[in-house]
Amino acid sequence: YGGLCEAIGEKGTVKNLLVFDCDFMSSSKVAGGIAAVNKGTINHCSSGVNITTGSIILSDKTIDLASLNSNIKGDLSGGIVGENSGTITGCRNSAIVSGTQCGGIASVNTGKIYGCANGIGIGTTSSTISGGLVGKNGGTIESSYNSVTINGTSKNTNGSIAGINGYDGLIPTVKNVFYITSDTLNAVGTDSTHTPDNTNTAMSNIPDFQN
Repeated sequence: YGGLCEAIGEKGTVKNLLVFDCDFMSSSKVAGGIAAVNKGTINHCSSGVNITTGSIILSDKTIDLASLNSNIKGDLSGGIVGENSGTITGCRNSAIVSGTQCGGIASVNTGKIYGCANGIGIGTTSSTISGGLVGKNGGTIESSYNSVTINGTSKNTNGSIAGINGYDGLIPTVKNVFYITSDTLNAVGTDSTHTPDNTNTAMSNIPDFQN
């Protein structure tokens, strides 16, 4: 397991936290920027800093700002958590997320994600499941957004909101989510058992999120 916290229990709360420069030198089974596993509450936390240019000088050392971003790697990897069965509220991911199954907020969600955002590309061309917010969603995603395209092996399991939405008999809820879309990127992968309803809004390009 890899993360600032290995696991947050049902009565646990992590809030008002910014984690950056958290690099996984090797892949973990389950990995997240804040926690590998969340069964409790994560409130208003941010993972990573997506700065591509510039530098700062500390004493006699120059630090490239791009190097301060976090790099999350795992079989199940998420910008905030690997596996979520609790509640994640008001969190933002800017960390690089790669691995077999990837999600901007969580790799697997059977809990609730509310008011969260992902602003960086998720997955690689070898990722089998990739979602802008969640890799595999069997829980609730509400009032959140993904503004960046997704990388993965197939549109069957890649989605701007979730790579797979609904699985193993789980019935997910997705409401009031804004997401970027294209000819090759749908809201959810085509292997999903449930398609998000019309409370969700597709955007065709990133500037739409700035209007």
